[in-house]
Formats: sequence, C-alpha cells, structure tokens
Amino acid sequence: MADEADAYEPALAAMPGRAATDGVTYAPTADALKGWINRYWDQWHEEPITALEHRDAIRDQALGIAYAADDLDVPARYEGHLDRKLERTLAMLFRLRELRRPAVPG
Repeated sequence: MADEADAYEPALAAMPGRAATDGVTYAPTADALKGWINRYWDQWHEEPITALEHRDAIRDQALGIAYAADDLDVPARYEGHLDRKLERTLAMLFRLRELRRPAVPG
C-alpha cells in the first residue's frame, strides 16, 4: 500500500496538461477529489444529459422545422384575405381622392 501512495505524485507529474485550466490546484486527498468532481459534474454529466433530452427539438430547429407548418396554414390564409382587402380599400381611397379633385376644363 505504501508503494501506491508514493506512486501518486510521480504519476501526476508525468501527466500532460496537469495544470488545471481554471488555475485551481487540487491536493491528493479524498476531499479534493470530491471538490474536483463537484466542480466538473455539470459540464461532464448534467449538460450532456440535458442535450440528449432535447435532441429532437435541437435537430428540428437546426433543420428549420421548429414550428409546425400545419399550425401556420390558418394565419397564412387570413393574411392573404387581409392583403386583398387592404388592396381593395386603398384602390377605393384613390378613386375617392380623384373624385374630390375639381375637374380641370380642358
């Protein structure tokens, strides 16, 4: 067991990228290990699970079908109807404006 405890420091020194990216150094204790796990738990465990739970919605949004096209048919129909109604109203206003102008003898 003593050989294993002595092997910890040389093994850590031999690891590439031993320095933490966040600048925090952890001691070789169980409490430090628990702190290190707690620090990275969300990044390594919770975030991937969240991404997996929402993968269908993410894929749909990435493919451009985040909105149900069937639900947009009714408003699109009304939009076309209102477009034509606005065009008729504007045409009538232009005709009324022309009628208000005094006739120029010519």
